[in-house]
Order: sequence, then structure tokens, then C-alpha cells
Amino acid sequence: MIAQRCVSGITKILVLLMLTICQSAASGNPGNAPKSEALQTFEMVQSQASGLTVTGIARDADTQAPILRARIGFYDAATGVPLLTDVFTGEDGTFEAFLGLEVGIDEHESLATDYWVGSIYPNPVSSTDRITLEYTTPGNEPEAPVVEIFDVLGRRVHSASHMATGVYFYRIRFDSNKFTETRRFLLTRPGPVNISLQQVTQDQITVIEPVNSVKGVDFGIRTDGLQNLGEDGILITVEKFAYQRVDQIRSTGSLSEQLIYNLVPAEHPSASFVAGELRQAGKPITFDASASSAPEDRTLTYSWDFGDGRRGGQERIARIYPDGGTYTVTLTVATDEGGTHTVSQEITIANTQSTGRTVALVGLVRDAGGLPLPDAEVRVSGTDISGLTGTDGTIELQSVPGEEHVIIEVRRDGYALQRVPLKLSLEGEARYYFETALLARHESLLIENIEFGVDVAGPAGARVVLGPES
Repeated sequence: MIAQRCVSGITKILVLLMLTICQSAASGNPGNAPKSEALQTFEMVQSQASGLTVTGIARDADTQAPILRARIGFYDAATGVPLLTDVFTGEDGTFEAFLGLEVGIDEHESLATDYWVGSIYPNPVSSTDRITLEYTTPGNEPEAPVVEIFDVLGRRVHSASHMATGVYFYRIRFDSNKFTETRRFLLTRPGPVNISLQQVTQDQITVIEPVNSVKGVDFGIRTDGLQNLGEDGILITVEKFAYQRVDQIRSTGSLSEQLIYNLVPAEHPSASFVAGELRQAGKPITFDASASSAPEDRTLTYSWDFGDGRRGGQERIARIYPDGGTYTVTLTVATDEGGTHTVSQEITIANTQSTGRTVALVGLVRDAGGLPLPDAEVRVSGTDISGLTGTDGTIELQSVPGEEHVIIEVRRDGYALQRVPLKLSLEGEARYYFETALLARHESLLIENIEFGVDVAGPAGARVVLGPES
């Protein structure tokens, strides 16, 4: 938000530097009453921004190797207000940031309601829009008006030149060295902005004061209480996954020297798990990682690899191996700070003992839409018994070992593997029925540079949302 004052002397507008300002704007209405056709030209003067360039480097504390894409944040130490938060180190571990600490826009004591400029409409503004600014003067006397436009760093900009997207401030200066109040607009399409001026009388104007935000998104620009910005120091944060976060308060005077940060690797957790004693094909085996531990105040996530292409992600989890054999089970635990630890165990799964009894299995395989799925391979796990579904999606398998637990594997190119567990009676029935549906497999989503954050939507409603350095 922007605070405006009519006082003798100079009113200073302080702004926070933002790399990107979007989806926020002021709104206004120029009024619908008849107006004169006075069209004025105006001039713009480029001036220097007020601020400080900060440079630094982030390195591994153990190896002194540069750290790529460490995230650097700058905050007002007194209030916690973010000044700049989206700075990342490059391949050599260095970063450079510009902090706009204070910008002055002089407003003389002549600022009064008799000198008035209307709100830009429409707002947000596109470079293709033709903007007409209404203004008034005392007694409606003709004066030579000049539009002055400032970016968020306080730099005077030429509207006839290429203007980047973002928030801008504007006012009108007259030849009597008097000024209107300062207003703002949001440019959503880069390029030159076509602005003309139109003088109106007091009784012709209809004023709708601009609001601070659109759809609840704040401009991120503040003036109240920031006149002493920097006196309590600047809080600098350095974050990189798998390293301990750095929080440091520095005076603005010390920011002119290169900042060096040696990041300490995150503390490692301890991974441990036990496997259940029942280790037989077709029957569930439980894996328990509750004995794993994390450093103080850290939370754990669990990642299992069961050695047969299947994975899991819970502290305690059950798994059914359809076939006997020896499998390497691997557990990786990770903290929210990025520390990890991995352990592995070999487990042996016994084949189910045959009873000598056989049964027949009759099944129906469909796709996700309920249509019969032909040419799907159906296999009884742990055996060589298999076949393909017919044009009607059905299949019959003979001489299936009549064990208590049977797992049927169903697969087809372009579809996800499906496993169907069946519990059979050890005596009695000789035919058993099953139905299942296969889901079409979609192409994998490749996500690059996730350190910068990502929001990717995939098919079937899948969506991946990650903030920077999540």
C-alpha cells in the first residue's frame, strides 16, 4: 500500500524491492461528464535508483565446494517484512541482489485538492491501451502539465520507451512548481504507454479512490514506519535442501562487502526397520521402521524399496510377495531439513507348499471405462500358468494349484500392472471367478529445476505443486 501526505517540505515514499509484482492493481473511473479536448504532451526524465547492491557466495562448509541454487532472502530485522526473497546462487555459488532501501519523491507544500489528477482507467493497464488522465487546477486556469512516472525503485521512466510489467507511480507537475497527489497503476503488458492529458472542472469529475489490491493480493509496497529501515539491521537467510539454514542479521553498512556463507550439512537421522516373521509367497509381511530416529525438532519421511519393483512411504507397511526368492529391502529416512540415512536387509520369501489339489480360474478383464479388454496377459503368480483374454475380455486358466492364497497378475502394454489376491477353499469348489480393471498408463511428467518451485497438472487430475526448495 502507499501512504500519501500533504505536508510542508518533502514526503518520502519508501518501497520494498520486488523481483516480480503481479495480479494487483488500483482501480478508478475517469467520470462520464462532458470534457474539454485539451491534449498535452509531456516529458520524462530518467534518474538514478536509490539502493544497495549485495554480493556473496555460498559454499559447503566441509568441502568448500560452491553450492548451486541456494536461496537467499532479505528481511527487515525489526518487522520481518520481506525485502527480497527470490535470489538464488549460480553454478559458482555466487549471488547478486539489489536492495532498494529508500526512494524520495518530493511533494511541495503546494499539494492541495485544487491540483487533482484522476485514477488511470482501465487499471491494470496494457501497453496497447490509450490512457486519458483528467486533471484540475485552481480556478481552472490553464497551466503546462507534465506527467511524472516512477517505478517501484523511484526511478523516473519514459512512458514512450519500453516499460516492463509491474507497478508504477504517477503524478502531474505544473509550471508553477506545484504537484498533484501520487497515484499508482499496474502494467500487465510491456511496451510504451500512450498517455494524454485532459483538463476538467471540479464539477465534471467523479472520483473512485484506488484500492490497495485486487483479489486480495497486496502490492507489497509499504511506506508506514519504514523511514528508519535498516537501523535495526537486515535479516539475511540462506537455505538449501540438505544443509542447515543460516539466519544472520547485518547492518546496512556491512552489506557493501562480499558476504560469505559456509553451509553446514544437515544432521542425519538414523534408519532402522524389522521385518515380520511370516515370510511366505502370497501372504502379507509387515515392515516396521518405528525404531528410526530424527535429530531434535525434525520430522521424518519414509521411503521403502521392496526389491521387486514396488515401493512404499509409511512408517509401518505390509507387502505381499507373489513369488518366493531373496529380496533386498531398502529403507531411506529423511528429515524436513534434508538429512538422510539408508539401511538395507535381505529377506528370503518361501514358496507356498503345494497340496496337490488343482482348481480352475475364470476371469473378466475390463478397461477403466468398463469395456472388455482383449489380449491382456493373466498369470498365476509363482507358476508358469498364464494366458491371454479373448475379444470379450474373458479368460479361463486350468490346473491352478489349489493353495489357500493365490495372486493373479494382469498386464497389458499401455496399462498399469494389476495384482488380484484370491483366497481359495482348501476343499470343495473347483472353479473360482475374478474380475478386475486396468488403468491406462500415462506418460511420465518431467519436472526440471524444482528448486524454483513448480505447479504441473497431469492427466486424470494428477497435479504436482512444490514451492521453491521444497
